[in-house]
Amino acid sequence: GTISPSAPRAGPNVSKPIQPSDHDMNNASHVILPRPSRFWRRLRLTLGIIVSIILVGIVAAGLWIHHELSASLPQLDGTRVLPGLSSTVRVQRDGLGIPTISGNTRVDVARATGFVHAQERFFQMDLSRRQAAGELSALIGRQTVAADKTARLHRLRARARLVVGAASTEERALLMAYTDGVNAGLQSLAKPPFEYLLLRANPVPWRPEDSVLVLASMFFSLQESTAGRESRVGLTEDVLPPALAAFLLAPAREWEAPNIGGTSPPVALPGPDIVDFRTRPPGSPPQSRVVPDDVGPVVDKLAVLGVGGLAQAAEHWDDEYRGSNNWALSGAHTANGAALVADDMHLRIAVPNTWYRASLEWKAADGPHRITGVTLPGVPNVVVGSNGTLAWGFTNVSGDFSDLVIIEPDPASPDRYLTPSGPQAYEHHSERITVSGSADEVLDVKETVWGPVIDTDHRGRTRAICWVPARPDGVNFRLLGFETATTIEELLSLAHSAGIPAQNLVVGDRGGRIAWTIVGRIPRRVGLDGRLPA
Repeated sequence: GTISPSAPRAGPNVSKPIQPSDHDMNNASHVILPRPSRFWRRLRLTLGIIVSIILVGIVAAGLWIHHELSASLPQLDGTRVLPGLSSTVRVQRDGLGIPTISGNTRVDVARATGFVHAQERFFQMDLSRRQAAGELSALIGRQTVAADKTARLHRLRARARLVVGAASTEERALLMAYTDGVNAGLQSLAKPPFEYLLLRANPVPWRPEDSVLVLASMFFSLQESTAGRESRVGLTEDVLPPALAAFLLAPAREWEAPNIGGTSPPVALPGPDIVDFRTRPPGSPPQSRVVPDDVGPVVDKLAVLGVGGLAQAAEHWDDEYRGSNNWALSGAHTANGAALVADDMHLRIAVPNTWYRASLEWKAADGPHRITGVTLPGVPNVVVGSNGTLAWGFTNVSGDFSDLVIIEPDPASPDRYLTPSGPQAYEHHSERITVSGSADEVLDVKETVWGPVIDTDHRGRTRAICWVPARPDGVNFRLLGFETATTIEELLSLAHSAGIPAQNLVVGDRGGRIAWTIVGRIPRRVGLDGRLPA
C-alpha cells in the first residue's frame, strides 16, 4: 500500500485506508518513499570515493613508512662480507644487545667496530662531526647558522686533517680501518637511518678526520669554547667597585678547597660606603667606575637583586652545572685484594645515549686482549673501561681551558696587530657555510698567533680566543694506549700526553693499587693566571 504525505481530499480519486491482507503481507507489501535527488546520490558517491582514496593512501603511507624504517635497522644476525678484513670477525650480543666484537687483529676489530657503530648510531656520529666542524646548517638549515659560525671560528676540520697526518702509524691504521668499516656499515643498510628521511637528506660518507671532529665535539660539551665566564668576570671587575667585585667573585671556600692546602680566605661584605642599594635609585650605576651604556642592564639586574642576591647571581652565572663522580678503593678495602673502580659520567640525557657499551677482543704477539667498557660512536677505541689488568674512569675537570686575548692594533695598519715578536698581519680564512634550502654564507675568520678573533668587549677592544683543542697537539688519539697498558705508571704517562678534554682520571690495578691524575692537556700560562682577559 501507499501512504500519502498529506491528508486525503474528498473526491473520486481519494484513496481510502486499506488493511493489508495476508496475501499482501506475504508478498511485496512495502512503503514507497520519495526518491533521493541526483545531487545527493552523487555527493554520497563522491564522498565514498574520497574516503576510500584517503584510506588507501593512509595504508600505503603506513606500509611505506614501515618499509623505510625497517630497512634502516641494523643487521643483528647472519653474515656480512666486510672488505679489508684479514680474517673473520664475530659480533655476539648479550641479552641487553651489548656486542662483543672478536677478531684476530686490533685493526680488524676497529673495522668491525666502525661497521657496528654506523649501523646503529650514524646520525649521532654525523651530528657530532658537524657540530665541531660548524657544518650543521648543510643538514638542518638556517636554524643552525649562528651555531655554525661560532664553531667555524676554530676551523677544526682543517686542524683535524693535521691531527690525522701527525698520528702514529698504528693510530692512523686504526682510524683508516674504522673509517672503512663505518662506510661499509652505512652502505649495508637497505635504507639510510630514518632521521635522513625526515630531513630529506642523504648521509655523507665518513672520513678519517671526522673521528677527530667527534673527539673535538666533546670539548664543546665539556669546556667553554667562547670563554664566556672569563668575559663576565672581566666585565664585573671593570664596571663595579673593586670591593664589590672581589666579594662577588670570591671563590667558594669549603667545597672548592684543594686536598692539599688551606681554604681561600673570606672576602668581607662591602659596606654602604661602597655600595648601598637602599639609597640609590634602581638602575643607577656605581659612582666609582664609568659604566658604558651596553652594560647598564647588568648593573640594573644586580641592583634589583640586592646584596643578598648578588652572590647567588655570581654563583649561577654559568648556565648549568654538571657533575660526575668516580672513585677508587685500594685492595686494602676489597675482599680479593684487587682495586675497585667506579665511574659515572654525567652528560645530558639524550636518545640515543652518548656512550655505546661494548667489549673488544683480539690477539697480539703478547697474547689475547679483552677490553670492556664504553665507546664513543665515531672513534674506534674504548673510552672508559677495563683491560683486565687496569680499570679507569673519567669525570670532567671544571678548569679554565680557554683565554681571551685583548688584541692591540698596530697604529700603522688596521689589518695588523702587535705581538711580543713585533707587528703581524691577520691571517684571513674564508669559510663557506652551506645552508640547506638557502643561500650559502661566507665567514671571514681572522686568525692571530693566539687564535681566531672572536668578539669585541664593552670598550670596543678586539679579542681573540686561545683554546686547547685548537692548539698543536691539543687533540690526539694517544688514549688508544690505555687499552694495552699494563701498569699504572704506563697509563699515567699516556694520560699526561693524551689529547682529550681534561678529565679527572682514577685508575686501579689487579694488584690493589690506585691513583688519580688529570688526563688531557692543560694551558701553560706565564705571567698571568688566565682569570681575566689580558
